[in-house]
Amino acid sequence: NNGANPDRWERRRLWDARMEAFVKHHNAPGRKPLIWCGDLNVAHREVDVGPQPEMFVHTAGFTVPERQRFGQILLKGGLVDVYRALHGDRQAFTWR
Repeated sequence: NNGANPDRWERRRLWDARMEAFVKHHNAPGRKPLIWCGDLNVAHREVDVGPQPEMFVHTAGFTVPERQRFGQILLKGGLVDVYRALHGDRQAFTWR
């Protein structure tokens, strides 16, 4: 994630752009299905951080730009948040 250091924000933005290109390339038609898993260092939706998401608004891994870019990677890469697909909007700390 970005951490609290503004110098890292640009690095994270560039990493997200490279990851989006990678996902789009590797999940293109005719290629083997892509599974992207691991500790992705972003809580994509408010429901992912618990009952008081406003407490996390400026927290690394939950900033608006990080969340928006992560959503774009999923969308443009044709990926699915499997946890949410299976559990819907159930309130949960997916980062614990």
